[in-house]
Amino acid sequence: MLRRNQSGNAVVFILLAVSLFGALAYTFMNGAKSGQGNLTSNQAKLAAQDIVNYAQSVEKAVNKIRARGCSQDQISFDYDIAGTTGFENPYSPADERCHVFSTNGGNVAWAPPSDSWVLPQASAAIPWTGVPFGISGVYKQWLFPNSVCFTGFSPVPCGANPRSKVLVMSLYFLPMNICEEINRILNVPSIVTATGLVGGDGGSDYQGDFMSTGVYASAPSSGAYAGCMNDPTPGGGYSFYQILIQQ
Repeated sequence: MLRRNQSGNAVVFILLAVSLFGALAYTFMNGAKSGQGNLTSNQAKLAAQDIVNYAQSVEKAVNKIRARGCSQDQISFDYDIAGTTGFENPYSPADERCHVFSTNGGNVAWAPPSDSWVLPQASAAIPWTGVPFGISGVYKQWLFPNSVCFTGFSPVPCGANPRSKVLVMSLYFLPMNICEEINRILNVPSIVTATGLVGGDGGSDYQGDFMSTGVYASAPSSGAYAGCMNDPTPGGGYSFYQILIQQ
């Protein structure tokens, strides 16, 4: 009788352990699925700080290589992966001293954006003004487009003149709470509505020069060199920007 009771208790403990494991697994998977675009307030603050920190490290690297003698058209955002990145700059020296993401240049380690920083792709995969080449090349990507003109930051009015463009770093499809935290960190008073911040896919990645056509003008928040803006088109979400060079 004692052995039978012990066997029965063992079975109960095993079933209880299996149930607890199943509950934990469900909780973990459910949290993972809801991670994109559903961050808590503290998580949003940490994500915003990471985004700002990384963009500022890129800005400092750009300033460093320019101080060493690299001209604007020699700056390269190419990084070390198998295949091509779209940022290959034919004007950049072969020794990579003008490469932002090279130990010979800016010495910034290339780090793709975290999954938790952006909206789920199913929500973001709706075309919006400024992504003429589709979602594939701009979703969860650091972008360095060659066709952006920011009102008030260009030496000539926004238009077809390449001198109206600024060198900018962007990240699209952010949730609102991260956008709000970014602006709080950067002391930007409010989120303004963008007017078509262009993507860097399909031939508009910065490769040493700016496009003379395909201009998309946006007004940064209160003249800030970095901040987060709203794209009103469905699926656009919010866009982070960091101006790297003002012509």
